[in-house]
Amino acid sequence: GDQAVATSLPAAENDKQKKSQTVELRRENGRWYISSMITDEEILQAVQSARSDEASPAPNETPRPSP
Repeated sequence: GDQAVATSLPAAENDKQKKSQTVELRRENGRWYISSMITDEEILQAVQSARSDEASPAPNETPRPSP
């Protein structure tokens, strides 16, 4: 399956503010990218959600080989 790639920056002082942000998932080159500064737990939940969605791909979605 696809690997989830998450990038996060150390911003403990902004953690409370970032908490209210919506987690954005985007798929690029067969990988899921999480574009939001969130906690590890939220990342894990997002990854699990993404993998769950992958179990039933859209009919028009075709697998692409990784570069």
